[in-house]
Amino acid sequence: MIVCIGKATKVVQFLCGLDKTYEGEITLGRTSVTYDSEGVDEDSLALASDFSREQIEEVLRQFTGKLIQNVPAYSAIKVDGKRLYKMARRGLGLPRG
Repeated sequence: MIVCIGKATKVVQFLCGLDKTYEGEITLGRTSVTYDSEGVDEDSLALASDFSREQIEEVLRQFTGKLIQNVPAYSAIKVDGKRLYKMARRGLGLPRG
């Protein structure tokens, strides 16, 4: 991550368009409504040995290239002026619009 402070903030406009590479770690067979390690549904646990190498490679191919990130229901993002996590805690789905 590049952080610019003071006079260096003048170059931010040139850095924003740079290519990015993200690295991550996955655990097969776990799901979470928050899209992170919190709130993992332990009943969804599957073992890596339950899958063939071909099945794993097929799924991993879906995570290459240009992707659109889904916003988790437990997000601070506002939709229609309301924080998603507040609606999720009340059991409400995403607002339609």
